[in-house]
Amino acid sequence: MKMKSHLYKVERKFNEEVPHDKIRLHSAERNEDFSDKMWNQFISSLSQSDIKYYPNLNTLYSRVCDYFELPDPSNLIIGNGSDRILKYAFEVFVRARSKVISTTPCFPMYKVYSDLYNAKFVGVPYKDQHVDVTNILHEIDDNTSAVFLSNPSSPVGDVIDISCLISIAKECRDHDVLFVVDEAYIEFSNVKSFAEYVTEFDNVLITRTLSKAHGSAGVRFGIGYGTPAVGLKRFRDMYEINGLTMRWIETLCDNKQDFLDHIKRVQIVRSYMNTQARKLAYDVVDSQCNWLHINTANDNLTFDNDEFIIRGNCTIPGDKRTNWIRLCVPENFETADRVLNEISTMPIG
Repeated sequence: MKMKSHLYKVERKFNEEVPHDKIRLHSAERNEDFSDKMWNQFISSLSQSDIKYYPNLNTLYSRVCDYFELPDPSNLIIGNGSDRILKYAFEVFVRARSKVISTTPCFPMYKVYSDLYNAKFVGVPYKDQHVDVTNILHEIDDNTSAVFLSNPSSPVGDVIDISCLISIAKECRDHDVLFVVDEAYIEFSNVKSFAEYVTEFDNVLITRTLSKAHGSAGVRFGIGYGTPAVGLKRFRDMYEINGLTMRWIETLCDNKQDFLDHIKRVQIVRSYMNTQARKLAYDVVDSQCNWLHINTANDNLTFDNDEFIIRGNCTIPGDKRTNWIRLCVPENFETADRVLNEISTMPIG
């Protein structure tokens, strides 16, 4: 039987293999090792039971809420990365042929999942390198299923003011629309989580991840928090995460200060690299994430050498140049200086 489906039109690509033996500054990952104390604690916590048996996750919900300072475990859902939580939201709340609103550009999975679930993706362009809240509000109507916004925004790195998020949440509530605030990078910013406002809205879901500020992309762990999570739990995977991930989360909860120190170091180095790049007369788009955008006049920049990998040939909303570097910020000055030295040999854009 020959089946016809819109799903065949959805293009997905496997991620390219990128070496682990280089300093990976092309992605928002952690390159520094964890402390010996923390790593040894994790290793010693492992047993064959973590492999042989399905994990017991009930108590983990309370520990995760305590770690992220969230008051009600009943409003929490965990999953195999925050993108799994986002997919839950699409599975439960997004209607076929309805609108899904975000920014353009945005975290790519917002559009991928819109396509998968046969929704109309509406990407609202940035305005002066900031999220255009006015036009997002204008797009929300009764044919909208969900609004997905990252704060800080991806990939630009600006932040949306709390008052603007409240306005969007109210407009979404008036039209019975799910509002998802993706806080993947919020630990690097100076804004508070919108989680403290979820008790005021029954249509707001906050997502968080361990992949960025917690440097744990490989364990694949994310959370959703808010009243909509209660509905999402009915559709959760039989076991949301595996036993090894569970042990790492427990280790993380015991070592919160390690991550607070890591975040502070990244913020300091980010400020330093921003200042130094500007001294070199390069255009820089600062962010409140763990990356910077720096412009060069090199139109074919791959920036893959024996030491580190950086993403080149990037674009920035509102800027026609295609020769931006997106640079993940390391947490030490030595690596930062080596990268800046490499950049200093490039012509100014």
